[in-house]
This record gives sequence, C-alpha cells and structure tokens, in this order.
Amino acid sequence: YGLVGSEMCIRDSLHVDPRHPPAWSGLDVRVTYRGSRVRVRTEPSLLTIHADPPAAVSVGSAPYTAGPAGLQFSARGPNWEVIT
Repeated sequence: YGLVGSEMCIRDSLHVDPRHPPAWSGLDVRVTYRGSRVRVRTEPSLLTIHADPPAAVSVGSAPYTAGPAGLQFSARGPNWEVIT
C-alpha cells in the first residue's frame, strides 16, 4: 500500500493517490514538501489536502494547488473528484 497506506511521491508536485485498506477508518499524514507544511487526510470516500504556504499537488493525474483553506475530493470509483 505504499507510504503508510497511501501512494505519495514527489515529481513536479506532491502526488497523492490514497489506497488504504478498507478496514482503516482514515489516515492523517503531515509532511514538509519544498518548504510547505502539507497535511493529507484520507477517509474511505473523502480526501483533504492542506498546504501552508500553498504547494503544487496532483491527485490522480490532475494538477492542483493546495493552500491553507484546503482542497477536498470525493471518491468516484477508483478516481477522485474535486469538491472544493
């Protein structure tokens, strides 16, 4: 399952693709990425990413900029759809 149940890797942006075991209720990971404090929170059908200062992230193959207000995504099958 990659890094603590979520595939996270560094490319041009911090790539996040949660895939934790169904028995897990959620996962909260905090990392520093290029000087930005990033918090990634996953639940079975919800993904939230906060970054301060803002940082480039990608979810699936789509690029985003996460900031202090955060981005939220909803699970749609194997994909994630941005909701905020």
